Amino acid sequence: MKEEAVASRGEACPGDMNVNGGINLFFKLGSYLASSNLVVAMLLVMLASCQTSSTPHVTETDGSYLRLPDNSTKALVWGTEPEAVKSLKTWLLKQRIPLIDDVKLNQLASEMGLNKSISSADVLKLAKTIGAKQVIFVDADVYKSQRDDIASFFGQATIYKASLFIRAVNAETGEIDWSGKAQSTESFTNLSEGIHQLTCHALATAWGLRQPGRATAPSVCLPGQNAIVLAEPHTARYILAIAKAFRTVYAKQIVAQAARSNVKPDEEWTKNEHGIMLPAQFLKAAGRELEDFELSLIGLTPIYKENLPKTKAEEDALRQLLANPAIGMVTFEDGNQFKGLAVDLAIADSCVACHNSHPTSPKRDFKKGDVMGAIVVRFNK
Repeated sequence: MKEEAVASRGEACPGDMNVNGGINLFFKLGSYLASSNLVVAMLLVMLASCQTSSTPHVTETDGSYLRLPDNSTKALVWGTEPEAVKSLKTWLLKQRIPLIDDVKLNQLASEMGLNKSISSADVLKLAKTIGAKQVIFVDADVYKSQRDDIASFFGQATIYKASLFIRAVNAETGEIDWSGKAQSTESFTNLSEGIHQLTCHALATAWGLRQPGRATAPSVCLPGQNAIVLAEPHTARYILAIAKAFRTVYAKQIVAQAARSNVKPDEEWTKNEHGIMLPAQFLKAAGRELEDFELSLIGLTPIYKENLPKTKAEEDALRQLLANPAIGMVTFEDGNQFKGLAVDLAIADSCVACHNSHPTSPKRDFKKGDVMGAIVVRFNK
């Protein structure tokens, strides 16, 4: 930090007073002041002073990723800003990413005589020693200034601006796997909440959950939260998990059982007395029975063009899954809809055979276990 700052209590206006409390306060003030005009003037000044946000309303961000961690990635979070470290740890744990306690690193540093100051290079070296695959560094610059209006009389003397930078470094190679940065463009009074918000926006941009630039998706980083709120109700994940389970059972068990009676999956199954629908057809047929949301399949190389991503956001999310299938699911906001994608693997021979032999298939070298695309769910906000 540029200056050591003490977090305020997060009072957007004096004590975040409720309406009744505010009225009582001004009645008391009125009893001591001779002129009612002075009371009105004070009220107007105080209301004007409350325009400084308790947290950053507008946040400028940038970020990108090369590789995102998964539940096999042991990570260590390191930084000098406690609130940012707290937010980072909360987010990573919610993603089921195992974290190494920094107490273990501090203990090792102490044993090596590095008590006074530990450089980033030292942290990286020590982290590798204790088994971390990724070290996530967070740095924050906080600028504070004093207010000179009447709000300072009510404990709102300090206002802040801040910038924050996060980078995830591969402990083996030293490469940056992902990074994000955020800075406040407006002053704010609640330092703790402000740092949480900046951490959230930097993370969301780095992981592709919001676009770089000025904050445009407030539901990703809600005030009062100490971590990213995924831009979707958890319903999206439940739907995807259920759809994936039914598709897996159909592909692995029903198709296998049918084959014992010489019944095989066939795209033209309605014309074949010994044919049943393909696993993909089964899922899409189930999706057509639903009214409240869409359930289907998408891919970058689908047999039918109707299964291409519908928007740029869907394409970006799909590419994210293809680059790192271990993520499993990606959820996001896209216009007036919530959406979710679950990685779709070639789990049965029938999936591979269909795609590799179909006359309209643009890709014919699938192998069992390959990512073929994704199961997609879409529903309105």
